Amino acid sequence: TFLMRVEENQMEFQAEGEGKRKAASGISLDAIAPIFHQIMQDAPSEVNMVSLEDLQTMSAAVEKAFNEITDETISHLALLRLQPSYLERLINEMQDLKRQADRAGTKAFEFNASIHQADNELIGLQ
Repeated sequence: TFLMRVEENQMEFQAEGEGKRKAASGISLDAIAPIFHQIMQDAPSEVNMVSLEDLQTMSAAVEKAFNEITDETISHLALLRLQPSYLERLINEMQDLKRQADRAGTKAFEFNASIHQADNELIGLQ
């Protein structure tokens, strides 16, 4: 989020001409420009030397790393490692799902048998 905001600020303040400048959060960029420039003046030189392209590259790399870290598989693996009870919960959930699938299969078999019996009775009545 920080990198994205810095990137937005860079893009806003790189806009040339009054027509390209827009209001940020209802405040004119011309009004906040002195504050931005003071912050940038007090910032380390490394921050001032970063180009918009560099910010976009950094932002994309951070977003990619965040997405990889928060990937569902990685989250499961981390929980497995950090919480031994998590494995037991997963096993119980899988067993419950298997029982539900078995019950659904049994019901489907019973319905199929009922349909077959009804077909046979219908044929017998004709």
